[in-house]
Amino acid sequence: MITNLLHRMQQERETTIKDDLSVLFAEVKKYIELKYDFARLDFIEKAIIIVTLFITSLSLIILLLGVFLFLSIAFGYFLGELFGKIYFGFLTVAGIYFILFAIIFIFRNTLIYHPVTKIMLKAIFHKKKSKNTDSKDEN
Repeated sequence: MITNLLHRMQQERETTIKDDLSVLFAEVKKYIELKYDFARLDFIEKAIIIVTLFITSLSLIILLLGVFLFLSIAFGYFLGELFGKIYFGFLTVAGIYFILFAIIFIFRNTLIYHPVTKIMLKAIFHKKKSKNTDSKDEN
């Protein structure tokens, strides 16, 4: 009788441990799936931010190039009138652009690479403020 009781208690304990382990494994699996989903959504959000930044910048650059094109033509004609020959005006504008190109090429790391890298890293690693931190900041 006592051995039956001990045997039954041991079986119940083994069943309880098995149930606990299965619940633990289910929770760990759910946790891993949630972490994966979170990482995927975080990646998608950062990709959208980068693509939006790229499209916005590209649109502004295209518009700015159009403005510079017409200003260059106008400036070329203006200098051509001053120099007496239109082609001298356009050659002067081309020379100015060549000098600007040389300066930008020489200082490309300082003028282009580092600022673009900072902007991209800021876009990728931006941190959102939660409502809890906002309310703490206000107090």
